[in-house]
Amino acid sequence: MSDSKPIITTGGIVLDVDHYKKYADGPLLLKCFEVIDEAIDAVEEGAKIESHDDTYFGLIAAYWALTALFERHTGANAKEVSDKRIDKLRAQLLGGAQQSMSMPASKPLEKPVILSEEYLDEVDDYTLASLALTDCDNSQVSLLAADHSLSPGDFRRTIVPMANAQTALRLLCRRLLNDGDSASHLPAGETLQ
Repeated sequence: MSDSKPIITTGGIVLDVDHYKKYADGPLLLKCFEVIDEAIDAVEEGAKIESHDDTYFGLIAAYWALTALFERHTGANAKEVSDKRIDKLRAQLLGGAQQSMSMPASKPLEKPVILSEEYLDEVDDYTLASLALTDCDNSQVSLLAADHSLSPGDFRRTIVPMANAQTALRLLCRRLLNDGDSASHLPAGETLQ
């Protein structure tokens, strides 16, 4: 959207970033999916998207939902980041030079939680292996970045992913051995008290 101003629907609902900040990630992502799916269906059926029709308002709702998600996960304003990125791309095209485009990284979790073996047992092997690898990588980065003794918060952000990775890898080993008891000699994951 060119001006990023709030819109009031015919039903009196104000569509802006603040409206969507109150929703969790899952409902926001589902809303965006549904809106885009409906817009695609409408276009495929030959409909034309008109200003202030249901599809138009749906796309604006998806815009604000994505703006809220972007801000929640990066701490940055999506419109500003997008505008800067486009300006840099234009400058690169005009100047002929290639520059790296940095995007805001996701903010770390406030307080990571240890996932139970029962929870992890519900996910498929690929997700389990990916989780274990990601948590190991994140823990390694945290440890390598620490040039001093770890604070309690840093310690928790380091040890919790390691505990999750251990549990995930233990379950994955049991699955791959196709025998729930054959890996029983593997120690149980530790919990923080």
